[in-house]
Amino acid sequence: MKSKWILGWGILVLLSFNTSVWKKERLLDGGRRVLLKLAPTDPRSLMQGDYMILDYEIRQNIPNEATQRGRFVLRDNEQGVAQLVRIDDGTNLSAQEYYLTYKVGKHRISLGAESFFFEEGQGPIFEEAVYGELVVDSKGKSILIGLRDKDLQALGKAIKE
Repeated sequence: MKSKWILGWGILVLLSFNTSVWKKERLLDGGRRVLLKLAPTDPRSLMQGDYMILDYEIRQNIPNEATQRGRFVLRDNEQGVAQLVRIDDGTNLSAQEYYLTYKVGKHRISLGAESFFFEEGQGPIFEEAVYGELVVDSKGKSILIGLRDKDLQALGKAIKE
């Protein structure tokens, strides 16, 4: 009887994991590529290896009406970099606008893409990062797929081109 419970939980965990992977793959295949300007942060962690904590400039200009969870309405500028238009208030989007979800944590607004891990020794490459590249679906869910320099050139290896 105990082994059936363990087997059942194991299958449930595998199904849950595979569903999560499938959703992220769908987002990567069908989502919109978005560039967000980065804000300066401390790029290293001695305990976790080589990675960067990312902060986005867009978070520094958040209107006071931001709730615990919501969506930003964004529009790309001439260079293709996302600019905050407003917090989603139910108004229909124009053809150039799109959503990006957020949630408010204890002391900051999270976009869900705040850490970027890279191979050991590749830190100097990513120190040139000026933009975070995300893929965003129509509901505003996002995945960080890479970093770009001041000339919008990809740094290091991208997950998918």
